[in-house]
Amino acid sequence: MTVDISDDQILEIIQKRANAHPNDIEASVQLAVREIRRLKNFDSLIERILTVAVRRMIHDFRSTENRRIRKANGDYGGPAKVKPSGGTAEIAQSVFAYFIAGMTLGQIRGEQLEEIAAGEAARAEGHDFNARLCRRLRNVVKDGQTVQQAVSETKLKRIFQQVQKGE
Repeated sequence: MTVDISDDQILEIIQKRANAHPNDIEASVQLAVREIRRLKNFDSLIERILTVAVRRMIHDFRSTENRRIRKANGDYGGPAKVKPSGGTAEIAQSVFAYFIAGMTLGQIRGEQLEEIAAGEAARAEGHDFNARLCRRLRNVVKDGQTVQQAVSETKLKRIFQQVQKGE
């Protein structure tokens, strides 16, 4: 279940504050929180905002667990140096406990696998595009320079489109 906090007022505040401080997330957050607290419906938003925050923390926890499980199973350069012991080790290292799409791998049904794979692939494509864009820009942006200092917006748009096309 996804909790919707897409209240237009909140989205407008977040967009304004994010754009006002594009390189300073903390400043954006502080200003947005201050402004959101002043909304008339703030009290009714608290439950929805809390639910979203807790959901994100759970996703972060699961992501950390996934990295630990993958490392313990030989990914990331070999097994973990410090390993849990006893029953904890059995549970912690089980690949059935690996999280995908909010579920443990062991509990996913066959009919769910293709839909999960499509969602994971879509997210991966976005990350892959970002990685290819950064690698392409690395060829043009020198150490100590920002992207904006190194390339014009016209050139950046051209590079962006070339990466989108897979060139």
